[in-house]
Amino acid sequence: MKNILIMCVIIAVTTISCKKENDELIVGKWKITSIETFEEDNTTLIEVNNNNNWGYVFEENNIGYSYTIVDGTETITSSITYSINNDTLLLYWENLNKEAMALNIKTLDNENLKIYTKTQVADINGNFIKHIYLHFNLIRI
Repeated sequence: MKNILIMCVIIAVTTISCKKENDELIVGKWKITSIETFEEDNTTLIEVNNNNNWGYVFEENNIGYSYTIVDGTETITSSITYSINNDTLLLYWENLNKEAMALNIKTLDNENLKIYTKTQVADINGNFIKHIYLHFNLIRI
């Protein structure tokens, strides 16, 4: 019984420290380098390399913004708020009525952020066609 209690404490401390680590690591300015779109069978649909210089800035108080850089001038495209719950990044865009997007964190370190989400594709009548996966690759700048 004592061993089970010790294991529960270790798991709880590890989970809390991972969350804190992710919260701290994400703070900064990130540039999207590419977006990859996959079907459920891992077939690559589209890979877009980001030559337009756009990305996100995450600040310590769970706010930030998305930006683009055109002709050397940075423009804020939307204010955001965000939260991290384990390995899920929730983004809320101010200009989209605080609509949330849940992104799974695949990699988060001092240089790289790789996030992905699963979304549905529907026809013009709203009928489900298939799921696709969007993978966003970002670097810290």
